[in-house]
Amino acid sequence: MTLQLWMYVSYLGISLTVAAWVGRALYRNGAVFLGEVLGDYRLAQSVNRLLSVSFYLIDAGVIAVTLRVGSDVDSGQQLIEHLSLKLGLMALLLGAAHLVNLSVLSSYGHRA
Repeated sequence: MTLQLWMYVSYLGISLTVAAWVGRALYRNGAVFLGEVLGDYRLAQSVNRLLSVSFYLIDAGVIAVTLRVGSDVDSGQQLIEHLSLKLGLMALLLGAAHLVNLSVLSSYGHRA
């Protein structure tokens, strides 16, 4: 297997594992937050499921788009550098999206 293929396989494995772990954590812990913000726990469950689906869709899109970010890999050092760039970019984009979601929901909760 070439180094480029190793990078793709490693990136997909790590990023999908992280996405699944973060998605489950957000779903579990988001239910309480949404219940408090919305005041209606049935509505909160429904919104939580919708946010979970959107998280996974956005995450899959980010992973697909960033798969080819960077140039060819010719050494082990480049493999690590490119892999960390891809994973860091994914984490930053998803973290920013999560902060926007929290800001919107928090401001909604303050108005309600």
